[in-house]
Amino acid sequence: MKASLPALDAVKESLLALDAVKASLLALDAGKDSLPARLTR
Repeated sequence: MKASLPALDAVKESLLALDAVKASLLALDAGKDSLPARLTR
């Protein structure tokens, strides 16, 4: 079991990274919505 703990930590870090990416994409979407239409072309 001890050998799998580092792997679990890596998975947890990967999930955190995915959450960060999702948050970045949501922020980008929000930024796009707030831009004037002529800048989103």
